[in-house]
Amino acid sequence: MSCLEVSKYYVYEHWRPDTNSCFYIGKGTGKRAYDFKNNRNSHYINIVNKLFASGFSVDVKLHSGLDENEAHALEMGLIRHYKDLGVKLANQTLGGEGISGYRHTEKSKEANRLAHSRSNLSAETLAKMSANRLGTKASTETRQLLSTLRKGIPRPEGVMEKVRQAHIGAKRSDETRKKISEKAKERIISEETKAKMRQAHAARDKTRSPEFIARQRQLTTKQWADPEIKEKMRKALRVGQQRRYAIKRLEEMVCLPVL
Repeated sequence: MSCLEVSKYYVYEHWRPDTNSCFYIGKGTGKRAYDFKNNRNSHYINIVNKLFASGFSVDVKLHSGLDENEAHALEMGLIRHYKDLGVKLANQTLGGEGISGYRHTEKSKEANRLAHSRSNLSAETLAKMSANRLGTKASTETRQLLSTLRKGIPRPEGVMEKVRQAHIGAKRSDETRKKISEKAKERIISEETKAKMRQAHAARDKTRSPEFIARQRQLTTKQWADPEIKEKMRKALRVGQQRRYAIKRLEEMVCLPVL
């Protein structure tokens, strides 16, 4: 092994120009120190995205000319040093792992998955994570990308049942119902989608139990007993009848012979 191969490793520090502070310590070779996207944790990505959005870049400080063992030792030492000073790093470990060319066994992969599972988080931590996500919305482009990526991927067994159970007894606010109604009015349903919906409803009707049908009838009867709901339904029916009459008259006018 040549001297160049032995000393090809380095330790890098990533600094924030806006606060003049270090936020990440890593070990690498080649152009790893200047790769700010690949194989980075979500905390690191968030910091970098905020910097780029604010017009800043990432300052890189290198400690080069190291062999792999020296690089591991320096990485761990620097992480410990900054943490002792109270610096909040984006590193999720204390360093020293990630041997070049190492492949994890299935056992170690499972252990790593369990270590990062939400089941290990306390109720307080989950509540904080939920509070931090409130009000955040993905862009239209992001939602479309996620939708494209998820197409054709079956959901794990039991997911839909959990979703159904979560919605049992849940009541939407008047504001939420109004938003859903307004959004539905804007939606244009193609004839192909309508046909699929009819087929789905027909298949579902065959599998419904007598108890479910009875509950639906009771619910409908209860709704019609409410004067406000009854008036809304009557208005909707009148609008539908007027629309059908207008379409019929238009068709008749189109079919009139030319004198």
